Amino acid sequence: MRVLISGAGVAGPVLAYWLVRHGLSVTVVERSPELRKSGGHAVDLFRPAVDLPRCRL
Repeated sequence: MRVLISGAGVAGPVLAYWLVRHGLSVTVVERSPELRKSGGHAVDLFRPAVDLPRCRL
């Protein structure tokens, strides 16, 4: 199976790694021509990086 991943931020390459390990053919595309020195999404392993409103479903 061939998979296309859009985005080479944090999640794209990690997902590609695991999919390749499971035998899939993966292509990652990224719009930015080079690595970013700032921006992107906040990642915090110890608490929420961004507070989100809690909603009851």
